[in-house]
Amino acid sequence: MGPPIESVIQWHDLQISTSEGISTSSDFHHPFQIEGARWHLLRTLAGPRLGTELVPFISREAQLQRDIDATGKIHCIAWVVLSAARDLYSTTHYLGGTAVTAPPFFDTAARSGTLFWHPDPTHISGFPVDSPLVMALADFTDNDFREHYAPHLQRRQDWVILTPPLPNGTKKKVFLEQYGHKIATGQDRVYRERGWWMSGRDALASHATPLEGWVSKGQTPDAKRVSVLTGALQNTAAHDPPLFDSSKMAQLFREGNEMGLLGLHSSASHVYATDGSLEGGHMGAGVYIVRSGKTLRCRVGRSRESRTSLRMETGASYLALEHGRDIAAPIFILTDSANHLQELEGLG
Repeated sequence: MGPPIESVIQWHDLQISTSEGISTSSDFHHPFQIEGARWHLLRTLAGPRLGTELVPFISREAQLQRDIDATGKIHCIAWVVLSAARDLYSTTHYLGGTAVTAPPFFDTAARSGTLFWHPDPTHISGFPVDSPLVMALADFTDNDFREHYAPHLQRRQDWVILTPPLPNGTKKKVFLEQYGHKIATGQDRVYRERGWWMSGRDALASHATPLEGWVSKGQTPDAKRVSVLTGALQNTAAHDPPLFDSSKMAQLFREGNEMGLLGLHSSASHVYATDGSLEGGHMGAGVYIVRSGKTLRCRVGRSRESRTSLRMETGASYLALEHGRDIAAPIFILTDSANHLQELEGLG
């Protein structure tokens, strides 16, 4: 089995390499390590606007995010929560985070006047326009919020604000009490683990800090969508669900991940993501069917019969093959097991 495939792109006079889902700039002055899918998104949407400044911009945003992570005071909100908040008003604009963490299923993303991306490459302002928005309030200071965002929010009613509980008397709390009302709150796995943006991991973390959802006072969003947001804020799953959002931005993001670089990002392809586990005295195999979003799983023997995950990884591939045996088209099986691939290579 050969080494991982590396894709190298020349961006002006700098080289960006992508391997195993991670893109890296090794430039001494402008280093970064981010998800390959995010590099693809930013290169496509922000690249035409920033040109030679794209790599320095990403490097600065990555350093800012490292500094934020180090303080431990502000956390990246889980995408399952942000997606539910977006769907309250079919929101197109996201305010908060950094260019290396902002959710890729919004048309526009920005923070404090800094534009991350916009579908129009000539657009340069990061401040909100006349469009519905979702805002991660913890990412903004009191003064910044009052000066640049409160006047805009007062004029509109199609906004969603996600925030930890605020101290009484702060400008942000005064605004929410006057112009908004809380529709949901939760305190479970509603944040991403720190550093996820460098590795592409989707693991979620529990923090002592609750998260609240606010909308404009007098607004009554669809009850089913509010229920979805409430459920997301009470999420107990260990990981964010896979991003198979149908928006153009999410599709563009997927084009840059490992499946996308292989041309398999489209849900029209018959793709099976497989995994095996040996944990807690149990051997199991699982399959995620990309096209339908369904899963397959089974127990595989007894734990004492195996010391590695090879048997379970093989079982997962068997499940995928069994499910796809009548499909009159090629099927693709994704695995993260080098041992499994070497075993299959030996059979060929």
